[in-house]
Amino acid sequence: MPCLVCESLHREHSRACEEEAKAILEQYKPLFHDCPAPASAPDQNLDDVILVSRKRQLKLASELNEHVALAHAAVA
Repeated sequence: MPCLVCESLHREHSRACEEEAKAILEQYKPLFHDCPAPASAPDQNLDDVILVSRKRQLKLASELNEHVALAHAAVA
């Protein structure tokens, strides 16, 4: 039977990865179009989303590793 904690952490990690990917694609959106890129500075909000997402991914990966080491040590 799958571990509910592992599944939950994997799901949250995947969601954070998806948020990061969407923000990165949004940042590079002008490169995908034939029109010239706007002269404006990069969107700081997207940079913040990416940073927060990466921090969340790191936290979730650490929690998952710790959970596996403690809860599944006897199984391995």
